Amino acid sequence: MFYLVKPPTCGEFGPQTAWDPNTIPPTFKFVHYVFDGWPNDLTTSTPVFIANSKLVKALLAHNCSGFSAEKCLVEKSEYFYSAEFPEDQELPKFVRLIIHGDPRKNDLGIENFELIVSEKVKRIIESFRCPSVVYEPLNE
Repeated sequence: MFYLVKPPTCGEFGPQTAWDPNTIPPTFKFVHYVFDGWPNDLTTSTPVFIANSKLVKALLAHNCSGFSAEKCLVEKSEYFYSAEFPEDQELPKFVRLIIHGDPRKNDLGIENFELIVSEKVKRIIESFRCPSVVYEPLNE
């Protein structure tokens, strides 16, 4: 079983993001993500996905296919708010997920600019702090 995954957008690209808007989809050389809030260990700003490094380690430990990860810069915005996150606490380490798998074949893939994951990946994501992530089952 595969799922369309809709992570929330918890911020926006920062000024240090290096990208080419002339390609479809845009290509990113480096991502700087500025969080307005932090409710999730998986977030997006289309077409980029950002994940807590511990979530990525779990995906790797379970031999999930169709992705790689790279460093990114994350910061809190001046408007940052999280009911459970003290203002002076640092954000956890996040990385950019590079999705290159075939959707409905590999564990992670992109279809029409949307994230498609296997049942295995869905279970892993659900074991992390991802209360706002929405899953839609896909017909095979």
